[in-house]
Amino acid sequence: MNKKQLLLVVLCGILLGSCTLYKSTSINSPILDKKGDAQLKGSSLSSLEVSGVYALSDRLAISLDAGSANSYFLRYEVEENEYDNIWLLNYKFDVGLGLYNQAKNKRGIQVFTGYSIGRSATIQNSIFQQESGILKTSFKGPYLQISYRNALNENTFLNFLCKGKYYEFYKFENIVEYRLGSMKEGDSFYIQQVGIEWKEVKENVTINFQ
Repeated sequence: MNKKQLLLVVLCGILLGSCTLYKSTSINSPILDKKGDAQLKGSSLSSLEVSGVYALSDRLAISLDAGSANSYFLRYEVEENEYDNIWLLNYKFDVGLGLYNQAKNKRGIQVFTGYSIGRSATIQNSIFQQESGILKTSFKGPYLQISYRNALNENTFLNFLCKGKYYEFYKFENIVEYRLGSMKEGDSFYIQQVGIEWKEVKENVTINFQ
C-alpha cells in the first residue's frame, strides 16, 4: 500500500467516524479453520472492547462482544442558534451467529448476524453518577456483518468489512434539555460501518489494525 492509498484510507475513516448519540466499536472478523477453534480479541484506541468467537462446526461460529466507545463530543443546541458540547460514551453487548470462511482458504466471505443492547450517557452520569443535567438513553436492535478476506501472503491478510445495525433508542432521560433536533423516544436508526483491516497472523497471536 503506497502513501496515497494509506492517506485515502485514513481520510475515509475520519469521514465515516462521525456520530450523534452512538459511536461504533470495531468490527470483529475472526480467523477460524475448524470446529473447536476459538479466538479472544482485545482492542483499544477508538474503542475498548473484548470479543470472543467459537467455531461450533467447520462452517458455523458464535460470537460475543462487549465494549465501550471512548468518550466523544455531542454537539447540542442550548438556545436558538447557540450550541455547546458535552462528553458522551456508550457501551454495548453483542451476541451473534454466523458462517465463517476457513483460514485455509486464502479468499472468502464471512457473514454474521446477531443482536445488540447498550446504553449511551454523559460522562458525568456514567462515571461520576451525578444526577443533574443527565443525558441517558438505551439502544437495542439487530445487526448484519459481512467481511471479505484476501491473503497477501501466508500470514498477512487484508479484510474489507461492512456492518449494518438497526437500533431503536429508548428510555430517554433529560434528553429534552439538550434539544437534539427532532429525535424522540422510540426513534430507530440504520447505522452503517465500512472498514479495512490489516491482519498479521502469528502462531498463537494475531495483530490487526482496522
